[in-house]
Amino acid sequence: MTDRAAARLRAGLHTGRTAARGVYASLAELGLARMTPPRGHHDAALRLAASLRAVGDAHGLRVTVRGEVPREVTLLASNHVSYLDPLVILPVCPAMPLAKAEVAHWPLIGPIGRALGVTFVDRDDPASRIRALRRLHATLSAGTSVLNFPEGTTTPGDSLRPFWRGGFGVVARLGLPVTPLAIRYLDPAMAWTGGQTFLPHYLRCLLYTSPSPRDRTRSRMPSSA
Repeated sequence: MTDRAAARLRAGLHTGRTAARGVYASLAELGLARMTPPRGHHDAALRLAASLRAVGDAHGLRVTVRGEVPREVTLLASNHVSYLDPLVILPVCPAMPLAKAEVAHWPLIGPIGRALGVTFVDRDDPASRIRALRRLHATLSAGTSVLNFPEGTTTPGDSLRPFWRGGFGVVARLGLPVTPLAIRYLDPAMAWTGGQTFLPHYLRCLLYTSPSPRDRTRSRMPSSA
């Protein structure tokens, strides 16, 4: 076997093992969420953070945080680069996220989100936006932070799109703070934009760590209040 063939074999085995660990972690968290529903918004946020931490750990996701992590109830307003963003943010700062409606139908992630009470919103549907804002108001009023991606879509991370304003109006009425976050990945290829399909991009993300030094940092989340 040539060196190139051996390297490809090692990469393929690594990818398969990592994907299997991720699926196993997701199924375990889904089963737990369905057997024991959360007792409230705060419990749901903590359990979602634990679920995403398990999935991130299974994939070798490493996060570097810069700045103070908010401990008070707040609206976390972050730029949006990839479907990996909640795995980066929520284990560090538990909150209930607002997610686009199609995520509810994604394998594993969608069922976990539905079981734990994640709010899904179709931003093109006024009725869906109103329901989402009511859920956001109820969650914040109950003393649980909310994660929002106000751009409403992903970008390469080198610029910002105009913000949807609804969530900011809710926190203004409640007198709560907004905590801005900025996510940056070491490899720009981690960005999920331009109509890319999930599976090919996901496999590329797996190959990014195969094989790699054990201390490689795969993602970085500079954040500041």
